[in-house]
Amino acid sequence: MKPTSDDAWITADSEQVSRYWGKYRQVLVTNYRDFVFVGQDAAGKPVKLESYRLADSEKAFWAGAAQPRKTANQHGPMFIEFAQRAMLHAAPIASPEAVAWFLASYARDALARIGLRELPALASVRKALKKLWALLRG
Repeated sequence: MKPTSDDAWITADSEQVSRYWGKYRQVLVTNYRDFVFVGQDAAGKPVKLESYRLADSEKAFWAGAAQPRKTANQHGPMFIEFAQRAMLHAAPIASPEAVAWFLASYARDALARIGLRELPALASVRKALKKLWALLRG
């Protein structure tokens, strides 16, 4: 965890993160506004697997922090999906349900991101994702 002024992507390449990664094989690096999940690739080497950005800049982060309910509504569902995937990354996928959960997590994340913008070209994709979401929810 670093100050909001630091760049989480640069920190993810630091010696400190390398030491943590060497011990735990996964590290979540954050500056409160960016989250970078460092895991291992198929060859066992460190790799940035996934990230989540709450704000593009320190100034934007503090503006969002001044409106916590709005920021939570905007980022909550997507951030929760990111955090769950990061925490479960090292868990073995031993069942079809586990595979389905990960696929559905990415679908929920995509649906939330698409829902934030008005993109007429994606209307059919939005409709299909909403149908999929309804099916998954049962």
